[in-house]
Amino acid sequence: MPPQATPLASYEAAAPWTSVPDPGKPGVNIPFLHATCVPGGSVKKNTSAATITKPVRYLLVTTSDGGRLIHDHTGYAKSEICDTSSPLYLSLMCQLGAELAKIFGLGPSSPSSGSSRKAADNKTWNVLAQLPLKYNAYYRGRSNSNHLDLYIVGHDATRFDSVAQFAKHLAWLARSTKETCSCRVCRNERRQVPAAAQRARKKIWAGCQRPVLSGVPSWIGDEEWEEEEEGEEEEEEEREEVEREDAEDEKVEVEREDAEDEKVEVEVEREDAEDEW
Repeated sequence: MPPQATPLASYEAAAPWTSVPDPGKPGVNIPFLHATCVPGGSVKKNTSAATITKPVRYLLVTTSDGGRLIHDHTGYAKSEICDTSSPLYLSLMCQLGAELAKIFGLGPSSPSSGSSRKAADNKTWNVLAQLPLKYNAYYRGRSNSNHLDLYIVGHDATRFDSVAQFAKHLAWLARSTKETCSCRVCRNERRQVPAAAQRARKKIWAGCQRPVLSGVPSWIGDEEWEEEEEGEEEEEEEREEVEREDAEDEKVEVEREDAEDEKVEVEVEREDAEDEW
């Protein structure tokens, strides 16, 4: 877990982060998804749109299965990195937030191109607060056009090249640790790796989160995550206990077989001695 951060004074007036209720399960929260609302946040519909100010609900996924170091950009040029200093980062967070909210049926979401101006002005935009730990984003241009290809890197199997597919993966990260991911990358990986191995990679990481996008308040976790960690520790202890018992059983079996083999050898030697006599 990251060290505890001190909330910045400029965000003290912002609403606190709260658990997000699951619309499909009354009375149940989405386990690893938190949200906070600010009245005026920066939003951007796509890479070519202008940055505007709207009511924003920031969504934070508090687990990750990422495996790429934040400063590891192997295979990508510096100009292709999409981090908070990139003019493309805000639009990516807006697109991912909108897709994630749509998957869970949270609403309201970022206005679509077909929305009326009045409806768009009144909507709250869902914006992802940041990528999960050990995931990096990149935009790579094509040699024969101005199109930019998105790559989100950090999964053990391969990179994501679609906002929709990565949003599915985010939704899985936000759900229970017992569920199986339906994104294309995980489905393909399961041809060689069991779902249990994928679930085992998912770890809680956002113990306390400093703001990443401008206007995002600090996030401080609650006891819910500690309980989840305790449950994971208990499962790990149970696995270790089973492994110890298996090892002991195997040791006893080997010793028994060795004793039987030694007994047979002694019997053979005795018979050989009697024959010689």
